[in-house]
Amino acid sequence: MIVIVRDTWRAVLVVVVAVLLREVFAERPAAPTPVVATSTWQPTPTVATGWPVQQIVVEQPPARPLRRIGEAFVDLGDAVIGAVRR
Repeated sequence: MIVIVRDTWRAVLVVVVAVLLREVFAERPAAPTPVVATSTWQPTPTVATGWPVQQIVVEQPPARPLRRIGEAFVDLGDAVIGAVRR
């Protein structure tokens, strides 16, 4: 009986490690080009000021794969504790 439980846990751990490795080494698509906020109406300057037009660039926060892995382990631990308590 204990052998079946041990083999089941090994299979679950193999699946978890495979999923985590797939997430870590997955190729991410290229970041989209930043969106520049512009209005449709722009006044026609009568005198050239020499100042360049300022563009607003929105940056995406950096990806954090270790945080996702940590959250996955915490969720797995919560699921295991919940299964053991029942």
